[in-house]
Amino acid sequence: MRTPIVDTAYGEDWIFRVKDLSGWHGNLHYPRPEGVRSGAPTAWTPGMKPVRLSEIGFAAVDKGGNAPNVFYDPKSSESALPPFSTGERDDVFQKRALGVVLAHFEESPLVQAAHVWAWDARPYPAWPMRGDIWGDGGNWARGHWLNGREGLTTLAAVVGDICARGGVVADVRGLDGVIEGYGLDGVHSVRAALEPLKAAFGFEVVERPEGLVFHMGDALAAELSSAGLVEPGLMATRQLMDKAPERLRLAYVDPDREYQPGISEARRGSGDARLVTDMALPLVLSAGRAEAVAGAMLAQAAREGTAELVLPLAGLAVEPGDTLRVDGGPVWRVVEAREEGARRALALVRNTARVATARDGGTVPAPEPAPVFAGVDLAIIDAPSLPGQTEVGPLVAAYASPWPGEVTVLAGPAADDLSERVRLTRPAVIGRLVAPAGAGPDGRWDWAGAIEVNVPGGEFASASEAAVLAGGNAALLETVAGWELIQFQTAELVAPERWRLSGLLRGQGGRPSGAAATGARLVLLDDAVAQARVTGLEAGLTLLWRAAGLGEAEEAMFEDRAGLPWAPSRLAAAPGLLRWARRGRDVPDNWDLPDPPRGVTYAMEADFGAGFTGQTETALTEAIWPPGALAVRIAEIGTDGRIGEWLSIPAGSPYL
Repeated sequence: MRTPIVDTAYGEDWIFRVKDLSGWHGNLHYPRPEGVRSGAPTAWTPGMKPVRLSEIGFAAVDKGGNAPNVFYDPKSSESALPPFSTGERDDVFQKRALGVVLAHFEESPLVQAAHVWAWDARPYPAWPMRGDIWGDGGNWARGHWLNGREGLTTLAAVVGDICARGGVVADVRGLDGVIEGYGLDGVHSVRAALEPLKAAFGFEVVERPEGLVFHMGDALAAELSSAGLVEPGLMATRQLMDKAPERLRLAYVDPDREYQPGISEARRGSGDARLVTDMALPLVLSAGRAEAVAGAMLAQAAREGTAELVLPLAGLAVEPGDTLRVDGGPVWRVVEAREEGARRALALVRNTARVATARDGGTVPAPEPAPVFAGVDLAIIDAPSLPGQTEVGPLVAAYASPWPGEVTVLAGPAADDLSERVRLTRPAVIGRLVAPAGAGPDGRWDWAGAIEVNVPGGEFASASEAAVLAGGNAALLETVAGWELIQFQTAELVAPERWRLSGLLRGQGGRPSGAAATGARLVLLDDAVAQARVTGLEAGLTLLWRAAGLGEAEEAMFEDRAGLPWAPSRLAAAPGLLRWARRGRDVPDNWDLPDPPRGVTYAMEADFGAGFTGQTETALTEAIWPPGALAVRIAEIGTDGRIGEWLSIPAGSPYL
């Protein structure tokens, strides 16, 4: 019983009503020293100032309206639950209470503004789920916070909206529960739109003259006596258990997986294991809620039996969705009612356990810590000639840990004029030398030399001699002479992330071998390495290159070293005569095949003691030794006029 709050002495009841805003705002204020009312009021006049409510709030807890000001915090001496509260979380109550109170004050002329408590500036769901950062996250579930709850809606609101859109009059006051999300695509009837909600929440609906009436079907079962039934009484049919499904798979929208489809499976100990029922609900459900819904749906699909009975005129009040019991037996639920003159025929099914009403939005797992990208190891490679290469442009490789998924590489003449040149979808294997490596022999196996590299996040594999000669295990080494194409036969892991590469082929692709310093990069040639786009006018210019959003820009020049002619080979000097052979990527490796028919021009220079000078040109692969020359060098002239690598021979040496 609620006791009225009254002022028996002076009739100013609002004095003792703590939240009687209209009474306080609309009356004169008389002081009461020692409980005696003064004859003159204070300077306050009714309606003198507007009312601004600085803090309105309700805890999301069972019966939170009994004491909206209390809060639950086990670490606080002031922690308390509202009177008669079970302590269970109740988002539905909080939403309804705020809706009623705010609507009331919005219509009140005396309240100018109202502020709801509380919205936390900490990012949801990191707070409250990241207990390693914040110590008060456990208070959120039953607290006043709106974070994580403001987007929830009630089952009654959704059902009411669907009925209103379909032009159906509906009473949804008997519905209870909260919905995290519901999606419909295409055109649906009202019934089709309501069926998934009925399956998940287990509500009932009955048609009455004033419209549809929805309720949760949780009323007490009506107790009937077989003596009051029309003959032949309750006619029950038992379902064969081997015809019932043993499993049910429920597809739903999983908020914990970025709203991707989720699957929950329910099993029962009996039934035919070969019978599996698949259901799909376009509802956002937590994993626990989906498991409960799947279990309830399986119980309904495997009901043990059905029944029929006929009631006399006194049974006209029984409606579909009601439950009843005959002579204290099992509980049946009415699924259909038919009028047969002065009698009412009922179709029944065995009542099964309902899904517990969801009055909260569940919990969202703590988000994964955002990856911190410390930058990208970006390699812009003016590579030698590679087999099968037809396009012109530098090779680009990048490595980052963690890998951001995709790296867009930009380049341009200035920082404010960068454009996209290539996108990298995989991290490359990029190592750095742990010790310097000297230049190796060209054109033959290097069994004595080895290269040791530190490779974070990558690995190598050994290959047979035939596989290497067929182009396998190729890598690019950063040397003092530029990027060198090498190959290796043996890869040995000598320490964590440290590899020793041996069985080397150096100076591949027409470029000479060079020395590499400690820290020089080695890039494995695989699908992670891509070719960037450059224009003909950008060749030979220093451009700024950077990975978009990752790291600083770096300078690199592309000179198209792959397009340079190769150095000649087999340079030999007979008395008064020089001979050599042409090399190039268009020259067959098989010596039995003829050289390409195109004409080639060679440059020749002689050293008479002051350096190589006096360049001459010839289209032959032989030339007269210049009289008095101490050394001679030969190089091929490319079709673009660039001179390739020089090959020299000193006087008195018959061959190189």
